[in-house]
Amino acid sequence: MKKAFTRTPRSARNFALAILLAASPAVVAGAQVSDQDAAEQRLWCPCGCNQSLGECNHIGCPSAGPMRAEVTTYLDEGLDVDAVLARFRDKYGPDILTVPSTGTWFDLAAWILPFAGLVAGIGGAGLYVRRFRRRWRSNRPDDPAADAPAATEFGTRIEDELADFTPED
Repeated sequence: MKKAFTRTPRSARNFALAILLAASPAVVAGAQVSDQDAAEQRLWCPCGCNQSLGECNHIGCPSAGPMRAEVTTYLDEGLDVDAVLARFRDKYGPDILTVPSTGTWFDLAAWILPFAGLVAGIGGAGLYVRRFRRRWRSNRPDDPAADAPAATEFGTRIEDELADFTPED
């Protein structure tokens, strides 16, 4: 009987483990996002392309180049990403941000109300179904034999017709 799986030699397994461990810092370092990219991804390009500032790829876009330079200038001044976003929000308005802030009660309500409406809708539908089931159960006849006369009438009629039926060979 053949084995379905063969054992790999210990040296090959250790070599593969060493490669994975050596490559993991490079993967982690590649996954880190710079402050420039983080800020650009959280800002809309105002040229009307419906892309973030970091993704706007229009040739000769009148907005993307100067705004990217402005982000770089703010970051070179020592501002963090949130401060850069606050400056852009103050300069261009709250519509420039790809993700609305939660600083005011109105912004917080804009985040919470859709989920609250969803929960309320599901709860209301559940209550309606529960009420409907109660009403349906109360209208149901208590005696299941109430439908029996019709069933037995058709059953006897079928039995009589089958008795009269003689298949031709």
